Amino acid sequence: LQHSIHDCIARWRRMCGDRVLVVPGTDHAAISTNMKVEMALAEEGVSRHDIGRDGFLERCWEWTRHYGGQQALGCSYDWDRERFTLDERYYRAVLEAFVRFYRRGWIYRGHRVVNWCPTCASTVSDLEVNHRDHTGHLWHIRYPFADGEGGIVVATTRPETMLGDTAVAVNSQDPRHADLVGREVILPLMNRKIPVIARHRRGESDPGP
Repeated sequence: LQHSIHDCIARWRRMCGDRVLVVPGTDHAAISTNMKVEMALAEEGVSRHDIGRDGFLERCWEWTRHYGGQQALGCSYDWDRERFTLDERYYRAVLEAFVRFYRRGWIYRGHRVVNWCPTCASTVSDLEVNHRDHTGHLWHIRYPFADGEGGIVVATTRPETMLGDTAVAVNSQDPRHADLVGREVILPLMNRKIPVIARHRRGESDPGP
């Protein structure tokens, strides 16, 4: 779709008498190519770790040379000037741009929930994941207060993670829990005291202890 739009604009501007140059750029399909090459290697009984980084890059180039160049689509681009993401000059330019942006604080590394592929040992985008809904179960676990007076119930779909709990967070805006912040509860099975802390909404400042 995007190439159809680009091509229409380019042809329209030419019809208006403008000199138009469209330099096409193609990418290496990243994880998609990675997966295809690894599947081919698996059929040979080896992995990317067996052939090393240089060997794996060369196999990616072989894949690209074999399957690349199929996206001309009749677009009126200057295909002789096509740029590919693994071209040496292009690759170095991208690295240079990313380093500059990072130093200016425009990009950063942050903690995010991602789709992790255990086979490729890499992240994949939502477009490369087949999402399936599963009917789960909600477990309700009672954390007794350390002073012996009552307790608080936590609902979770992952009860096995409770063994690593370091605190119980409650909604700071919920009046039912306002007087619980600062108290201690006993972590079930571990018999360890952990605090009840306030969970603040995004953008809300922490009032401190």
